[in-house]
Amino acid sequence: MLLLNAINPTYETPSTGSASAMTPEDQIQYLLEIFRLRQELTLAEIEPDLRTIASALAGSDALRREIIRTQIVEALTAHGIHGASTVVNTALRNPDSVSKSGAPPVTPVLPAPWPDPVEGEHLLDELAAIVNQHVALEKYAADAVALWIIHTFAHDLCRNSPILAITSPVRRCGKTTLMEVLCLLVAKPLVTSNITVAAVFRSISLDAPTLLIDEGDSFLKGDELRGVLNAGFNKTSALVTRLAPDRCSTERISVWAAKAIAQIGKLPETLHDRSIEVRLQRRSANEKITRLRETAVEQFMTLRSKTLRWALDHQAELLIARPALPGELTDRAQDGWSPLLAIADVAGGHWPDTARAAAIALSRAGSGRDDSTNSLLLTDLRTIFSAGGARQLPTSEILERLTTFEERPWARFKNGRALSAFDLARLLAQFDVKSRTLRFGARTAKGYSAKDLQPVFDRYTTPLVTP
Repeated sequence: MLLLNAINPTYETPSTGSASAMTPEDQIQYLLEIFRLRQELTLAEIEPDLRTIASALAGSDALRREIIRTQIVEALTAHGIHGASTVVNTALRNPDSVSKSGAPPVTPVLPAPWPDPVEGEHLLDELAAIVNQHVALEKYAADAVALWIIHTFAHDLCRNSPILAITSPVRRCGKTTLMEVLCLLVAKPLVTSNITVAAVFRSISLDAPTLLIDEGDSFLKGDELRGVLNAGFNKTSALVTRLAPDRCSTERISVWAAKAIAQIGKLPETLHDRSIEVRLQRRSANEKITRLRETAVEQFMTLRSKTLRWALDHQAELLIARPALPGELTDRAQDGWSPLLAIADVAGGHWPDTARAAAIALSRAGSGRDDSTNSLLLTDLRTIFSAGGARQLPTSEILERLTTFEERPWARFKNGRALSAFDLARLLAQFDVKSRTLRFGARTAKGYSAKDLQPVFDRYTTPLVTP
């Protein structure tokens, strides 16, 4: 034991003799006293002693473990060791409580708050800088990530909680690295590369963590899980109903938690619509980053403590914040960016302007990425009707023109065959648009009129932002 030997290598007690002969309880009490009395402590020094205490607590009940944990946290915090709670919780995690795989359970925890007031503009600058230091990102992406990190500490003060979508076109673009950076900076991180619906419920109800979901493309295919993640966007509606354990009643379960999802390709449409997307690309030869292992863990722990302190100090302001929202954003994008813009306004300095520029730029970058079949169809129909100023067109001509659009699914819409009149009618029926029997010169034919389609174009295809 480093501390025990450093203080007094020949320590003996009347009852136990040498230090190595101490009973587990003697070891715990001795090290607690050392933690309190030693002039200086470092994480490197206390690691072996925490392991000793953890071993001595083997078999202890939950109450005993919690009492010792609290005493150690108090002692280490008094010595100015920031993040003491995180370190001690990790060290004293009950080894008897393990999963079937043998892995210890993860308990997301908050750090100890920084002892002094923190200046918001400088904090955000530091967060953005450390993100940019380790991951090559497009302009404004690190700013959005920095705002979202603080959002995880002020989560319960908000009405909406945007998903941080971390996407890339291929592998090895830095998604996992960014997830690791987030794990070191966000509030109560819980990292997973796969999670079930039941695990989402249990994790949120027990710990209210920040869910960091990696490899989302490998398992976000079930409608139920996507529905649960969707529900967590708005605090008021972040509840789902499930059958209670007694099988005779129902219970309402909260799914209100901050979430980041990383995956190759775009998130499913409903999740993407509730996200702030950060798109990663593979790093070029002239783009330099710092390896995560080269940055001291204490630097991240300090930033986490500062972030918590800032969030605690500005709770009242964030709770009543009503930030001005850029008109260039859609209604849903305004909802998602609102809590981040509130943080920027309270932080002050250049951040109110920087945050709004980031919101517009990142939303604009994703505005053309809605490739759902319905959206593509309406966009192409608007192009067809606008090109010649046609007031009405027969279905056959519409179908013929649609198949000429390159990089569109119409020529091979289903099982290799082209879009049919039935397919077109089915898709447009979702917008309450029906074909009519129309006159074209001396003949009549089924077709669609611009008058019927224009209200749909106005609602769903009018550009939401302008270049």
